[in-house]
Parts: sequence; structure tokens; C-alpha cells
Amino acid sequence: MPLNERVGIADVIREFLVVHKELAELVARYQSDDLSFALVESVVGDSASSALYRLKEKCHSIFRADAGGAPVEFRTEALFDLAIGSLFHEAMILRENLYQQERYGSRADALKIDANPLAPELSREFERILSSSASRLEESVFELEALLALTSSQLIRLLVEDRDNDLLARCLYEEREAVENVFSRDFQALFVEIHGSEEAGFLKAATSYIDSGFYEEALQILERLHNAPAVAGASAFAQAMRAFLARDYACCVENLSIWLTCEGIGDDRGRVGLALAAAKHVEKSREAEIPVELRSQIAALNDLGKKPD
Repeated sequence: MPLNERVGIADVIREFLVVHKELAELVARYQSDDLSFALVESVVGDSASSALYRLKEKCHSIFRADAGGAPVEFRTEALFDLAIGSLFHEAMILRENLYQQERYGSRADALKIDANPLAPELSREFERILSSSASRLEESVFELEALLALTSSQLIRLLVEDRDNDLLARCLYEEREAVENVFSRDFQALFVEIHGSEEAGFLKAATSYIDSGFYEEALQILERLHNAPAVAGASAFAQAMRAFLARDYACCVENLSIWLTCEGIGDDRGRVGLALAAAKHVEKSREAEIPVELRSQIAALNDLGKKPD
């Protein structure tokens, strides 16, 4: 999956968490008879100031066409996009009907108490329209609540299908409080559901931090995991790069040596390249000794990655 699409899906998740909170509040306020048009207007709109509008547009951009530009049908992404579009549609219906109730209801009531109305037929028609809009408002709130629950479930399916996207695990980790509120379970349980185990989800999140150069944040996650080979390798590399940035070259060399003993380190070409660049810089700076064997091992890994399959 291209980087811009992986980032785009992570943005969709963040926007959805905001939208879920806002729409759930609208439903709760309606149920407590405390819903105002001012509140709905701030949440539901047709411009980028509305999180729901931004979410709809991002979903359309990412999920409505495949790489060749052809429509994508009957896929998890397509269903999620359809659900978000339906949420937006129902929210706009709610907004319109609430506007009628709040802005015209009191004026229509004033006409009813007039003993000699100027246009009795029109007054009766206003009354019928407002009664109808009140019914549609109730239906919209019901549909909005149901769609919100179904869309949340569809997002879980989307996360399962895109579980190889490290950015999504990092997003869930960073937004864990909102995630727990939306999905009614802790984010560790969500990691198990998506990745098969809590440890696998945490490792995905740590990998995203490492790939982005946030080594301290990665280590904070890795410290809570068991010392499996993949964890040991990621931890040693993150410690080496953190030490390199802090100009603690002796520590960098020490952890690069540990990293080289771990399994599967040659599978990540980006890390191998960074390790080789760090080793060359340390050697050139002469601020720490680079054992010939260490430099040779990293160079060998780098050369191996350059060979055609």
C-alpha cells in the first residue's frame, strides 16, 4: 500500500473518532431534550470546518476508486465509505428538520393563538409541516444512532484487513482513550482482535515510531513487551539510533552490535541503510571505535539488499 494511502487511512480513523464523539453527543442531547440547532450547526455542515464533512470527503478520495481509477464495489472499504456517506446524509436531514422546529415552530405557535388569523389555511399547513418535520427528526436521530454503531463495526473489519499498516496500530495507541469510548473495550483487546495478540499490535505501533524517527516513543512501547526476537531487534536498533542522535556514539556502537545478533534484521532495508550510515559517521568522527567486524557485518547486510533476487 502506498505511503499516502496508509497515512490517509490513519487520518480517516482519527476523523472518525472525532465524528463518533460529536454525533453520539447529538443523539444523547436529543434524548435528554436538550438538542439545539446551534450545536448541530457546529457539527454538521458542508465545509471543511465540519469533521463529518472532512471524513466523508477523505473516505471518498481514498476508497471510491482503485489504482486504475475504476469504481471499487463490494469491499470493506466501499461499505465503510457508503456508511459514512449515509451518516452525512442523515445528519443533514436532522439538521434541516431541527432548523424547521427551532426557527419556525415558535412563530407557527404564535399564529395558532391568534383568534383571527389572516390565513387560517396556511396556519394549518404550517402545523402539518412542523408535525411532519418533528417525526422526520426523530427518525433521523434513530437512523443516525443505528448507523453510528454499524459504521463502528465496519471500521473494525477495515482495521483487520489493513492490519499490516503500522500507522493504524500507532493511531489506535495514540488515540487509545477515544478508541475505548467508541468501541466499548480497551485498546489492548482491540489489538488482539485486529492483530491476533496484544504484543503484535504494540510491536506494529513501535515499528511505526521507529520508521518515523521517534525512537524514544518506540522504546516506551517496546519496554512493555516480552523479549521476543523481533522485539529485541527493534529495541536494540531504536536504542542505537537514539544514542546516535544524542551523540553517544559508544552506546550507539554497543547497540548496533546487539542488533546484528538478532533475527530478521536484514529484512528491513531502511534500518540497514541507517545503521550503515551511522557506523560510517561514527568512524569518520573518531569519537568512538568501530570494530572492523561490526562495520563489515553491516556493509554485508547492505550489499545483500542490493543484490537482485
